[in-house]
Amino acid sequence: MDVDFGPQAPVGKETNGVQTMPGRGWNTILRLSSPLEPWLDRPWRPALEMVVRANLAITSRPLGKERWVFAGAREETQSDIQAVRALGAHELVFDATFSPGVETEGDFLKIAEEMRLMV
Repeated sequence: MDVDFGPQAPVGKETNGVQTMPGRGWNTILRLSSPLEPWLDRPWRPALEMVVRANLAITSRPLGKERWVFAGAREETQSDIQAVRALGAHELVFDATFSPGVETEGDFLKIAEEMRLMV
């Protein structure tokens, strides 16, 4: 099952969209628990894959420590990509559709090219 987080759900996926506030951060917590012994006695791994979907805001100058994840100069956003890989994410999806400043097809293509250069 896919769950999309963002100010607006992607077209056709409205039923699995969780709305977030534009320009504000959010956290996702997955809590699994059970009192049963078999759960505790054997190694268990969830049959879940971590897929990170991100909007991207590339700036001409670094934004520093107080920046949002995937926002800032190319070097800063590249360090975010490395951090996601280190977390063990199975997939990282950049969606330029909801990135700041993307209003036209040209804006979309420009940020898509920036994304291509980073990965």
